[in-house]
Amino acid sequence: MKKLSRKWKIIITTVVILIGSLYGYYKANNRNAFEEMYNSFYNTLPLSSVARMPQVEPLTRDQTERDIRPLNYKSNTNKEKIEITLVNFSDRKKVSITSSSYVSKEVYLDVTYMYEVDTCKLINYVSFRGENVPIVEDDQKQTRELLEKYNISKEYLQKNQTNY
Repeated sequence: MKKLSRKWKIIITTVVILIGSLYGYYKANNRNAFEEMYNSFYNTLPLSSVARMPQVEPLTRDQTERDIRPLNYKSNTNKEKIEITLVNFSDRKKVSITSSSYVSKEVYLDVTYMYEVDTCKLINYVSFRGENVPIVEDDQKQTRELLEKYNISKEYLQKNQTNY
């Protein structure tokens, strides 16, 4: 087998260093988990996508062609559920994580963290859903009342809803 000339060794080394530095630059620019999830699904090879995590149910072909892609955990139950949603419209790019917990008969507490990729804003909010949740015009007032009714404190929300 012939030896590589010095010129080819320099070219190969330069290409390897260039590819490694570009990969490192890309990884350094993903500054938070939300951007990393979004970029792994839309901007890199599908082999390392967030949709291929072993904890997430596989997407169907129909789901991969939509602009809104919900990713459900395999361990979801009727009482506890975690869902990651990726939104890719031309004017809106978002990632949201919603954790639902069973509170009482037909009442669920949803804690949602929504990250807007373009503006780098993280918004979190608490809401209630279910058949036994009264419909009112003032959602914030209703949420406060239901939090008090079911004895859900701010500390409980911070402690128990960040276990993603």
